[in-house]
Amino acid sequence: AEPVLLRIKEDRTRIISLSFDNIKYDTFEIEEYPLSAQGFDWELWCRYLNPPKSWWHRGNKSAPIQSPALIGCFVVDRLYFEEIGLLDEGMEVYGGENVELGIRKSLSASSILVMPPRPAANTQVGCVLRDAFEQGLGSYFKEQKNRQTEQRQYSTGALVAMGLSTSTGVSSDQMLRE
Repeated sequence: AEPVLLRIKEDRTRIISLSFDNIKYDTFEIEEYPLSAQGFDWELWCRYLNPPKSWWHRGNKSAPIQSPALIGCFVVDRLYFEEIGLLDEGMEVYGGENVELGIRKSLSASSILVMPPRPAANTQVGCVLRDAFEQGLGSYFKEQKNRQTEQRQYSTGALVAMGLSTSTGVSSDQMLRE
């Protein structure tokens, strides 16, 4: 935990995302993911990105990676998290907060860092991810993505890509930001 907390102590506006592997929900088998930054596409789905060339040139695979977005497992200074608005109150289920926070952070001067696993400390983070569409949650995810695009006024490209409506009821969030 010390390297993560040290990064936040250096800059309280950082959000630290941990590098993690997938744990298959039906077998609990660990599927190792390559070390990556996180991003999202025009449909606001999380995408794993190769670390930037500047990170590779450092030659230090334990160094954090600058990332445009994050995965839902993150560490942040509590007071700073409150300052940037916490999470969207309208989210019905887990999922989509990575994109919401990524967009919010991209509008500020602060950074998102992905911390690689530390083999010497015997740490490995995993996440059990169920297939949302098998669980009937696909409509919730679409609604959340719709809310995110309207909240952040990035709706044109994303809404066209997803084929969603433009009315989601996020006016309270928009008033708060004004």
